[in-house]
Amino acid sequence: MIPVPTPALLKQITANENNVYASYRRLIDAALAKQATRGDSYQRLIVQWSKLNLIPPGEAKEGTARRRAAELPQFITDLNQLLAPAATQAQQPAEDFPPVAGSPWIIRLLKLVEEKVVRPIETGSPRAMASVRTCFGDEAAAAVPRFREILQQLQAIHARSDGKSKGMLYNPALPRSMGALGRGSGAVACIDLSSEFRPHLMSDVKAASTLVHEGSHTLAVEPTVDFAYRDAHAHYLLPPKLALLNAGNYEQVVIDLIGGMPGQLNAGEVEALRDGAGDSLAQVHALMCSRVVRAWVRVYDLIGLAANGRITAGELRGLPPLPSDSGPLLTAVLRELFAQLETLMSAVNDYLVLRLGAQAGGGLNRAPEQRTKDDPGAHQRPATLDDTQPLTFESTPTATTVTVSFDWASKGAPDAIARNILFELTDRIWQGKQAAFSGSEVAHVVQSIQLTDRPALRMMLEDYYARLSRKAKID
Repeated sequence: MIPVPTPALLKQITANENNVYASYRRLIDAALAKQATRGDSYQRLIVQWSKLNLIPPGEAKEGTARRRAAELPQFITDLNQLLAPAATQAQQPAEDFPPVAGSPWIIRLLKLVEEKVVRPIETGSPRAMASVRTCFGDEAAAAVPRFREILQQLQAIHARSDGKSKGMLYNPALPRSMGALGRGSGAVACIDLSSEFRPHLMSDVKAASTLVHEGSHTLAVEPTVDFAYRDAHAHYLLPPKLALLNAGNYEQVVIDLIGGMPGQLNAGEVEALRDGAGDSLAQVHALMCSRVVRAWVRVYDLIGLAANGRITAGELRGLPPLPSDSGPLLTAVLRELFAQLETLMSAVNDYLVLRLGAQAGGGLNRAPEQRTKDDPGAHQRPATLDDTQPLTFESTPTATTVTVSFDWASKGAPDAIARNILFELTDRIWQGKQAAFSGSEVAHVVQSIQLTDRPALRMMLEDYYARLSRKAKID
């Protein structure tokens, strides 16, 4: 449902301030586009909305703003009444979740981590240490004691579970794609579990690795963040100092040691990814996954800050124009952005296939697109021999295949190639679709995430992406 504007917001609409009306336009356009039932009430609202956004000849800008402030509350009330049946139908029925306190399954998962992961690492098992070295490189020795710390933290969190607000608890509002979510750190940390986190829905390997991932976020000293998930081997792309702080790398070790190394790269392939000596498009895909995931996580953080009234204007820097104050309006708009990033994450992580074009022949079939930091839109410009980027897209219900010309891939840096694929991909996803944010706006949030993330992470992210701004070897 769209929040009805408060008197304070109506005052800002009247004064044309703080992007308030523009934010309502985002929400209303997206809501109308999503509406499946389009009867007479829907058509009347479409007409009213068109009139509300028109500026009649001779009407002053101030008059338009006053008219919008006067008519918008009733319009949103009517729109919410139209949306109410769909919202009610979309609500999940109340679920009976199994008790977490004393759960035999969770106790067994923690024992599995103890026996199959922590002890073998502490005793220097060759198989265990091979996984740790592959995931953490030169920081393997520093990673070793952290596995015991993570396990102890998980045991403490589970021990204080009360089924209400402490320890591990089910949170049906958690996006199903998250599995679980660590909150806080040290002695006050909690782990929210999604409705998927149950023994008949999630394997022991997945559940144990998810707990270690989230438990690593709650460490009292140097808690991890999500620089990169395991999609497209993005976590292997991290330099060792960042790998030490990335939850996905601890998760990978658990999968290796409990699950038998599914999809594991060997140490040489990982080093090639990290050092820019391997397949260029493997780096491109991993980098895209890394950036999209980081943006998705960051916007989810911002939703919580906005809902709790703790967000600042600085934390919105780099995002499309939004109201700088917190409250239901900003929270609603950020939820729309989060949903679009979730769509993009699925497209990049699950459906994107990158291919290298033939080495000879194949001229540029269209002018390339130039994107700049200040203007994330596309601009046509003539192609030159040293500046070509032909990208060929083929889409099927199960995959989006992008072919990058050999000449451009061999000259371009992974970050530059990833940037251009990202912008064109988002344009294609939302082309002709009325969404809260355009494809270019979503791509710009992703591409600039190192500038808008938490201050403690900005420098690390900038260093990480700078490492990938050089050319990679084309095999």
